[in-house]
This record gives sequence, C-alpha cells and structure tokens, in this order.
Amino acid sequence: SSVVDVFYNTTDVDSGRLGRVFVPAFSMHPGANHMTLHGVLEPTQDASDHMTAFFSDYVQHIASHVIVRGVSSDATQPKWMQTMIRDLQLTMPVVSTMSMANVVRKIDIH
Repeated sequence: SSVVDVFYNTTDVDSGRLGRVFVPAFSMHPGANHMTLHGVLEPTQDASDHMTAFFSDYVQHIASHVIVRGVSSDATQPKWMQTMIRDLQLTMPVVSTMSMANVVRKIDIH
C-alpha cells in the first residue's frame, strides 16, 4: 500500500491540504500509465474550509484540481517504486460524474 497527501486548488502544497489517502494498490508498468486513486480520504482537522469548497464544486459539477503528493510506500515494493512514490507530485483534474439525484437520499434529524 501507499500513502499520499491530497491538496485542493492550490499551487502551494503547504496550504489547502484536504487530508491523507491510503492507497491499497499502486502499480506501474513500462509505457504510458493511467493513474487512479482508490482509497479513503482522511481529512485533517484544519481542512474543513477546503473540504467544503472541494465538495461544493464536486456536487455542482465544477471542474477543480487537486495536487497529489506521495508520502510513503510499502517496503515490499521495489526500491525504485518506493522512491518514485515519495517523490510523486501530480496535479490532477477532478470532475464529478455523479447524478444530483444520488447526493442525498435521506436525512434524519433527532
């Protein structure tokens, strides 16, 4: 598994941090690679403003960008991949493909 930090709409990776994603499987092969992150975003305590803006854009289908920066990698991966993940920094577009009908299904207030 690998760990990456995710930042929202910022050119300064020391601000706008949404949180950390633990990526269970990360693989590369020779040639062109398409990277998709599947994992759970664990927000930082100070990320509430950035998370609000990120999800607001997401549900409104407003294209935004995140910066993904590698933190660590599983020691069982080859050394070159561990180094590559630690040095990784990508700017990735985020575009919602979800239907607004599926955003909120039920609200219970007690």
